[in-house]
Amino acid sequence: MAVFSDSGVGVHLWYSFYNNISSNTVANNGIGLRFSFYSKNNTIIHNVLQDNTENGIELNFSFYDILQNNVVENSKVGVKLYYSNENYIKNSNIVSECVIGFDVVYSPDNIISSNIIKNNSYGINLSFSSNNSIEYNYIKGSNELGIYFSDGSNNNRIYHNAFISNEKNAFFMNSVFNRWDQNYWDDYGGKAFYVIDGVFYFGESVLHVSWVNIDFSPRNEPYENSE
Repeated sequence: MAVFSDSGVGVHLWYSFYNNISSNTVANNGIGLRFSFYSKNNTIIHNVLQDNTENGIELNFSFYDILQNNVVENSKVGVKLYYSNENYIKNSNIVSECVIGFDVVYSPDNIISSNIIKNNSYGINLSFSSNNSIEYNYIKGSNELGIYFSDGSNNNRIYHNAFISNEKNAFFMNSVFNRWDQNYWDDYGGKAFYVIDGVFYFGESVLHVSWVNIDFSPRNEPYENSE
């Protein structure tokens, strides 16, 4: 195990392939761990990233990476994807005490599955990002929004997640054709479906809508893998 601390970037891999970054502590940096410039097929597993001021883990023009069983705490952004495609973020990555837990920007075709995302301001934020799968995550205690889609984040799949004790569970702006199915919502009132509120901007006009993003099969109880 190695400790990386007190620098601008704790660990930075640039144009790097098939690396395994495991069992490290990365703390008190600007950015904890960054993969950039067409890095791909890397594995980040069993690391602890704490008290990094900007991003705990950042994938920046990075592809086909696996993030698994990491703990990310107390950063501006826990996990940031920027122009990064087809990454797999899975299996109990714990992201907490951040402004944004997962920030997905200009990044399509990623899978975010079976993570614990708790006590952040925003649990998951998608901007200009489409065709992602968000499934089996436990999203709790967000003091702003559990999940937020904006700026043409379309055709994403949001399945089998648990939204619990968030100030507001979900909201969207200018985003359509997202598919919601069998999520648990703690404010679900037992109706046949769960409606996600949102807005569309047309120049200076704002249209508030509630029938564009809908979970047609909300669950009465969270899944067993929820915390």
